[in-house]
Amino acid sequence: MAVRFYFGFKALVHSTDRRNMSLQPNVFPIRNPVQLGPGARPESQRIVSARMPDVLLGPSAAIAHVWSQIRRVAPYFRTALVTGERGSGTEATAKALHSLSPLAGKALVSMSPSDAEARLTGPTLPKLHGHVVFFQDVDCLSAAAQQGLLRLLRARRPNQVTIIASASGELRPLVSAGGFSPVLANALSALHLIMPPLRARREDIPALATQLLAFEALSLHRDLPEMSQEFLLALTQEDWPGNLDQMQAVLRRFLERHPDTAPTVSHLRPLLEATQPAPVQPVEPVRLLTLDQVIYEHIRSVLLRCNGNKLRAAEILGISRSTLYRMLDAHSVHKSEKDDLPLAV
Repeated sequence: MAVRFYFGFKALVHSTDRRNMSLQPNVFPIRNPVQLGPGARPESQRIVSARMPDVLLGPSAAIAHVWSQIRRVAPYFRTALVTGERGSGTEATAKALHSLSPLAGKALVSMSPSDAEARLTGPTLPKLHGHVVFFQDVDCLSAAAQQGLLRLLRARRPNQVTIIASASGELRPLVSAGGFSPVLANALSALHLIMPPLRARREDIPALATQLLAFEALSLHRDLPEMSQEFLLALTQEDWPGNLDQMQAVLRRFLERHPDTAPTVSHLRPLLEATQPAPVQPVEPVRLLTLDQVIYEHIRSVLLRCNGNKLRAAEILGISRSTLYRMLDAHSVHKSEKDDLPLAV
C-alpha cells in the first residue's frame, strides 16, 4: 500500500516538474535490490532526486498510515501541524502535502524560526498570496513570532495562504508551561499529522538506506556501492536516535572514508559512534510549589544575595523590615533553617 502511494506521489511530482522545468530534478536509477513488499516496482525503475532524498517510502504500516493521511487531506487542508522527532521526516511530509495540494504548482516557502522572527514581527505581514508556507520548528518560535503567525492566520482570506508547521513534539505541554500561545496551538492543531521515528518503521530501513546511499553517492560524485543483506539487517537492528538524519550521516561518512568499498557490518559501529546526536541534558524535575512556598523561596533568595541584611532585602522586596519579619514568622522559619543564612540584620 505504502509503495503505491509513493509512486503515485512521485508521478505527480514529476508531472509538476515538467510544467516548471526550473524544478526538474536530476535523477538516476538505484541499482541495489531491496524487497519493498508486494506490488513494488523493480529498483531499476525507481529514482532519487539530487535535491532531496525521498524518505516517505517502505512497506511498513506506519508509513502507509502517513501516506493515507496525506492523500486524504492534501486536496483540502488550509492549516496543518506535522510533529515528529528531530530527523524523522517532518519536512518531507510537508513537501508531500504541498505536492499533492491544489497549490502544487506554486513554490513552497520555508521559514526557519529566525526567518519567522524577521518576517512576522514587523508592522506589516509578508505578502504570501497563493503560496504554501512551511514554518519549521514552531515550538522554537519566540512570543513575538507566535503573535505574528497568529496575525497571519487571522488576516488570510479563503484560498489565500496555506500553512504547514512542524514541531518536535506536542504543543500542549508548551502551552501548559506558558511557553506557547494556546490560541495559536489550537489553530495549528486543527489537522495534526505525526511522523513516526525510524525505530517504529524498521521494515522501511533497507529501502531508506538504499535511497539515502544513492543520494549521497550522487552528491559526492562517487560510484554507488552494493549493500549486502547482512549490512542491511544490521541497519534495521539499530535504534537510530538521530533518525533519518543520523542514517544519512552514517552513509555519507562511509562514502567519504571508504571510497570504492562495499559497506560491511564492521564499518557500522565506528560510524554510528561518530554520528550520535548530542545527548539531551537531563532536566531537573520541576518542583511544584504552593504560592506561599514560592514567596518564601524568593524572600530567602533575596536574603542570601543581600548577605542576610534584612533592611536591604526589605528595600529590594519593596516592603518594610517589620513586614519582612512577619512574613518570615508566618512561614515558621525554624532556627535550623535560619542558621544557613548569613548572620546579619
